[in-house]
Amino acid sequence: MAVIGLNSFPRLPFDYLLVTETICMISISRCKRTKKAFECKLIQISSKGDDMINKINTIEDIREFNRFFTVLMDGLNLRYLDTEFSITEFRVLYELNLKSEITANQLIDMLKIDKSYMSRILKKFEKNQLISKESFLTDKRFQILRLTSQGQEVADQLINLTNHQIEVLIEPLSMEQCCQISNAMKTIMKNFKV
Repeated sequence: MAVIGLNSFPRLPFDYLLVTETICMISISRCKRTKKAFECKLIQISSKGDDMINKINTIEDIREFNRFFTVLMDGLNLRYLDTEFSITEFRVLYELNLKSEITANQLIDMLKIDKSYMSRILKKFEKNQLISKESFLTDKRFQILRLTSQGQEVADQLINLTNHQIEVLIEPLSMEQCCQISNAMKTIMKNFKV
């Protein structure tokens, strides 16, 4: 245990002090007070401050990556890859393509989409004859959603467009760089469960 006086902290950058000030105050208030100094675990203060700084840096890194990736993958345009569909509509079509039978509620839960927004998307798809709905035999309130043959064609075209977009992105990369990107994405998916 280190014995430190209040004035014996080293000079630190201003932003570091803002982050660690609360931690130091909490730690100091829990320590025994002597006449001239507080007995504190300097390492404990330092590691808590470092943890907080690391979390703040991670938040900023994630936000920066999201800004970069949404532009890279054309996620900010109203129409995804110059098609008539938004990126959200494409994702719903993609999920319908993967599942032979799915309900609207399952899509909502899976994609974390607002119920009314999903309803508008599905009405548009039904109007454009991209999906069909069939009521459950046991419960008429639930409907099974399926892609129509036209919906399947549209989904296939969108998947091909996306695959081409990614092929163009990775074409100048070496196999080692492709593996690094793939591994980094796997790490992200492993650490963040959706």
